[in-house]
Amino acid sequence: MIYIMMYQIERIKMFDRLRGCNPRSRHGFREFMMRGPFGHGGPFGRGGKMRGFGMFGGMDKMKGKLVSSEEMHLLILLILKSNGKSHGYEIIKSVEELTSGVYAPSPGMIYPLLSYIVELEQAISEPDGNRKSFTITPIGEQYLEDHAKELEAVIERIKMFGERMANMKARFEEEETSEENWGRGESGA
Repeated sequence: MIYIMMYQIERIKMFDRLRGCNPRSRHGFREFMMRGPFGHGGPFGRGGKMRGFGMFGGMDKMKGKLVSSEEMHLLILLILKSNGKSHGYEIIKSVEELTSGVYAPSPGMIYPLLSYIVELEQAISEPDGNRKSFTITPIGEQYLEDHAKELEAVIERIKMFGERMANMKARFEEEETSEENWGRGESGA
């Protein structure tokens, strides 16, 4: 029995070596799966050739998230500066407005960033009933001024994304109405 178990373990290690995974890592199979077609090097994974399929007119060059956490940091500070006091939900809605309703960041992205921003003393949080309201501090305003060019680029990219998606939505709706009206026209005879 022990011999069979040792044989199986050696087979697994050999299989891991053949796959190019670290045989001593307990994540050997996970590493292998990450290298599959949907993994890091695969055509459908991160950095793959098929990403986006080019159907958004140049957006196939965009990889990963629409907005990184650093960029979202800047957007949150901008929203706090323009709105004054804001709750996390209001910040999510403000970002959604920037993208014409196409993209809304998840609470899992916003709330940890808000905590981080408070730790950096770029904003303060105050209890407001069951929620917290956030207000930008002078340190946060200075950070915004220092990163103004990056912020402009982020806003431009988000607005462009929102406009493209709104155009696509309008085209789809136009096609749907034309398909609904197809065959209803008069024959003209």
